[in-house]
Amino acid sequence: MKSSKIISYDGSFNGFLTVLYTVFDKRWNVSEIVKQGVKQDELFSNNEHIQTDTELAKKVWFGLERKSKAATKIIYFSFLSEQKEIAYDLFQYVRHILNKADESTSIEPLLEKLNDVVAKVEKEKRRMEVFANFQLSESQTSKALLKPKYDILPLISRHLRLAQRDKNWEVYDTKRNYGISYTSGKLEISSENFNVRQAV
Repeated sequence: MKSSKIISYDGSFNGFLTVLYTVFDKRWNVSEIVKQGVKQDELFSNNEHIQTDTELAKKVWFGLERKSKAATKIIYFSFLSEQKEIAYDLFQYVRHILNKADESTSIEPLLEKLNDVVAKVEKEKRRMEVFANFQLSESQTSKALLKPKYDILPLISRHLRLAQRDKNWEVYDTKRNYGISYTSGKLEISSENFNVRQAV
């Protein structure tokens, strides 16, 4: 039996998709997927760090979309929850989607867990859309400062583009230190952190 590996990556969504490509391509047995810099528990573990490759990430994403649009929503919303071990849970979920999991293992408990996470992220998304709209409407400078439970800025950008289409505006996540700005019809990510810019 192959020894299991602990996979580390940069924490971005594209990084996670690159992990999926690499792990399935190399047929690795994986015991954990962690963000770079997170302390790993296993003393003698077989660690691998995977560099983000945007082209590979796109290939994985389009492949998953062809399999199931509903699944891509579960994957993306769950990932943005930032919950502990969510990357590994999603890896297991994708294994089922691609028919690479042990057929004797039921997907139902995992799917129930992920659907619960998605519902929480959706609820926070709606709450932040209302709050951001209010702040942008009231503000002379059209800047809203948010501190959401989950990383929902990528999810609210479309709503804000429609609701605030006649304004230039910026919404900033003070918890994660990045924002999205809308100027002259163009949406941009504002962050000093390259990994954040890669994530959306």
